[in-house]
Amino acid sequence: MVARKKEKTALELYWPAKLAAPREDFKKIIKERIKIWTELYNIQINTHKEFEDLEQEYLKWNDWNEEYLKTNFNYQDNKYLDEYAYWWGSFIISEKSFSQEVQDKKDDIKEKVNKLDSLLNKADLIPIDEDISLGTEEIDPIKNILTIMNWFHKCAQELRHRYNDRETIIMNNEYDVQDLLKSLLKIFYDDVRSEEYSPSNGWWNSRIDLTLPNEEIIIEVKFASEKLKEKKIGEQIAIDIVRYDKHPDYKTMIVFIYDKLDFIRNKRGLIQDLEKQSKNWKKIIVIINPN
Repeated sequence: MVARKKEKTALELYWPAKLAAPREDFKKIIKERIKIWTELYNIQINTHKEFEDLEQEYLKWNDWNEEYLKTNFNYQDNKYLDEYAYWWGSFIISEKSFSQEVQDKKDDIKEKVNKLDSLLNKADLIPIDEDISLGTEEIDPIKNILTIMNWFHKCAQELRHRYNDRETIIMNNEYDVQDLLKSLLKIFYDDVRSEEYSPSNGWWNSRIDLTLPNEEIIIEVKFASEKLKEKKIGEQIAIDIVRYDKHPDYKTMIVFIYDKLDFIRNKRGLIQDLEKQSKNWKKIIVIINPN
């Protein structure tokens, strides 16, 4: 048997890992993960197809868990991720029976449940990053959303590299960005809606990319490309702002521009030009990532 575990880095020694999310939200997510893994463990496996399906689910949820533990602490390479990913394994090459392969996979799943349960038990002891609110004070939803957007490109890069070259989502257009962004927003918000109609303005009834009704926030998504650089993006968003200004139910519009190939040369200028269109009762926030 061999162990694969990282040694403590200088970063961990001098900068202890802290939760970068509200503690109760973190505990809720971990409980949900434990439930999912327990259900996975209890699936009856009788055929090779059922075993392949189990492996697919295992890899999908394991990738999700690792990404969650990366992004919900004050730095990605933290000891809690390390403890979850800690692996004992042998290099015995002897052929296994089907029943033994199934049992080994079940043992792996059970080990993941135990690790998540251990993390849940000590969640109240994990220090909180001082940059987030303490106690029962409500967390500013805009801060959560901007954190997700500022880490979006890193998350998208991680998705490109899956075990055994398995299928994944690649950010090739605005709809891909919307799908991943919506999934990430679901970590914090239950009600995230896609392409909601805005109120009629003259002869057209336009769609809004994403909305968070409870938080009174509209999100418009743009995908920078050779054909959609800062001038056209600015023109499109200017039209969106006029439409959004007529919407009575939202107080904040967040514009997320994904510029993975660096088509926007004057990012700061574009942000300033758009954000200065804010009004006392309507706020415009613009995020370009990578910045």
